[in-house]
Amino acid sequence: MKFLNFIGIDMSRNWFDAHLLKSESSSRGVHEQFSNDKKGFRAFKKWLSKNKVNSLKQSLICMEHTGVYTVPLCRYLNSIKAIYTLIAGYEIKYSSGTRRGKTDKVDAKRIARYAFEKQDVIRMYDLPSPAIRSLRTLLSLRSRLMKATHAFKVSNQELQKFEKLEVMTVLDKASKSVIESIDNQQIEVKSAIKQLLKAHPSMQHNYELLLTVPGIGEIIALYLIVQTQNFVSFRKSRKFATFCGIAPFEESSGEDQALSAHVSHLANKKMKALLTNGAYSAIQHYPEFKAYFEKQIKKGKKEFSVINAIKNKMIHRAFAVINRGTKYMDNFAYKPAGL
Repeated sequence: MKFLNFIGIDMSRNWFDAHLLKSESSSRGVHEQFSNDKKGFRAFKKWLSKNKVNSLKQSLICMEHTGVYTVPLCRYLNSIKAIYTLIAGYEIKYSSGTRRGKTDKVDAKRIARYAFEKQDVIRMYDLPSPAIRSLRTLLSLRSRLMKATHAFKVSNQELQKFEKLEVMTVLDKASKSVIESIDNQQIEVKSAIKQLLKAHPSMQHNYELLLTVPGIGEIIALYLIVQTQNFVSFRKSRKFATFCGIAPFEESSGEDQALSAHVSHLANKKMKALLTNGAYSAIQHYPEFKAYFEKQIKKGKKEFSVINAIKNKMIHRAFAVINRGTKYMDNFAYKPAGL
């Protein structure tokens, strides 16, 4: 689909900068700033009309993905049936060439230029359902609560070496009370997640399927549902592995010897870390993965390379059970050595 208008938006908490490019005059454009609220959204739409953007179906709105700051505008754009997309910041950055200067106005122009140049390959954005957004929020809250608990425990352990006994008694008592309160809140969050899944059968069904895959526990399964929008935004395991930064890519140049395949540092770090934990867990609890790990290490493979391979196996199997709609079947017949 060919577009006539390209609107780049640089979003922040309280306002957003918009830059409009037209295909017939892509070297020039107009800029305006709006408040990040309903009043600003209406003003934005009037501004488009004033600049002769008569058809939203022929206009591509492109924003850098800045988390929750973009959600209100995305909802508004959905309501007026606008065509828009959210792009990761690093993707826009690496496509812009040498950058000189950085302001919200300049960034909005760069995003509009990106939309113009990439219009044939850009994938339109689907706003996650309310259920997915709620699950993401609950998982984010759980993560903050866990960090708070860890901070109190570590702080007390460090202070024990330097503070007097009477001071540590007060600190321990206060910390114990706070940690107990946080633990209760974590229980409430877990209950809320359980109720959310129960209210949405498709999410509950996929969650139960994922738990049958070796190495995938409750938290990894929940994050997989969030990051794939319940396996709607990602259909193929390879693309999701790339998103997580675990898909290996080869490199070669001219007559130089090709380097061994390696993963990219451009990744969803949270998902990658969770999968790493899951891979080590799989080695400890599943004979198949333990045998595979030991075999590859004996061959001289590096540990991080073998762990990455296990992470890929987990992702491919996760997508397989979702696509089939059936539980994972473990056909690995493990026999101890000597039998």
